[in-house]
Amino acid sequence: MEHKRQRPARYSDPEARVPEEQEYGKRSSETPSLRRRRETEPPRERQRRRPEADTVRASRNAGASSESRRRNRRAEQATQKTPTGERKRSAGADRTRKTAERPTVRSERSINAEKQRKAIRKENARLERLREKQRRKAKRRTVKRINKGLFKRLIIMAGVIVAVILSMVIFFRVETIEIRGAAYYSREEILKACGVATGDNLLTLSRGEISGNIMAPLKYVESVKVSRQLPNTLIIQVTESDPQYAVQDVEGNFYLMTAQGRVVESITGSGYKDFTIVEGLTIEVPTLGEDAVIHADQSESTKAKGQLEAMKSLLSAIERASLGRHIASVQIPSAYKLTLWYEDRFLVELGDTKRIDYKLEYLKTVINEQEPYVTGTIDLTLSDGDKANLRPDK
Repeated sequence: MEHKRQRPARYSDPEARVPEEQEYGKRSSETPSLRRRRETEPPRERQRRRPEADTVRASRNAGASSESRRRNRRAEQATQKTPTGERKRSAGADRTRKTAERPTVRSERSINAEKQRKAIRKENARLERLREKQRRKAKRRTVKRINKGLFKRLIIMAGVIVAVILSMVIFFRVETIEIRGAAYYSREEILKACGVATGDNLLTLSRGEISGNIMAPLKYVESVKVSRQLPNTLIIQVTESDPQYAVQDVEGNFYLMTAQGRVVESITGSGYKDFTIVEGLTIEVPTLGEDAVIHADQSESTKAKGQLEAMKSLLSAIERASLGRHIASVQIPSAYKLTLWYEDRFLVELGDTKRIDYKLEYLKTVINEQEPYVTGTIDLTLSDGDKANLRPDK
């Protein structure tokens, strides 16, 4: 069936067409009847009408069939305004309203689907509550387990602390004190100096304090090592020095000194000749039991410090090489011009303290190769390589 809009015009003369038919089709959203009403309606009535209502009605009529358009047109014509401005509704409009207000009849399938959805929502809510309850229980169990473990650890720590306190108060008392390595000083002198008595707590004794107590009054003690032997024994290992070096102070007095520079005793008369004499420097008036201090002007403080370090290095190397009884004297005018006399036969030039142990071992080899009557000067500065240079006296 051909659409009404596509039918050919009934007029043979195009000029005789109805005005709305000539313009029909240009506005797809407006039919000829609506256009006629719009053109014939007074402007005041057009203003009262809501624009959106015209637009909705035009859209609805544009998409409807011809039969529905005719039905809508009759319904609009039946609606008129009263003098008071109230709109009357036609019987068709009342039927439409009643149909819209009529309750919708739901099918059994939709009712069952709605029940099923409610049951699923109820089950999901129940499962969520159950999960939340389980999470709370697990959290309480974890906290309880942590609290139990912490409580056990605290009990163990408290037991350990109590055991330590009891051991310090009741057990590990000093019952035996062993003195080892003492030759110059007697056992009673060392025990009196250490300050430890029988019955003292072995664990609370300060080893550093015991060492200092012994070394302060006993000048010939070079080092002290204190150890504990549980449960009740204290061991004191003493290393005594053998001072073999005589040094002169600024007042001309001689003092006996160890290889580490500790002044231990004053020497009267010519007794200093029995020891190795340190020459080329003088010390300040010393305090027995303390280290020697090189006498020098303020401008030569750096030189004095170098002399002191060189002296300690040379004397310690002589003891390591076991040459103490053969060395008559050492000369230390500076840290770079060290010399010594081997007995009364050789003047040994050492230079500085670099490789001092090698130089002294080399000295013993060179002297052993010489005849007993040979004297002279041995150059061990190693300026010409690792070779000693012997210059015999004529």
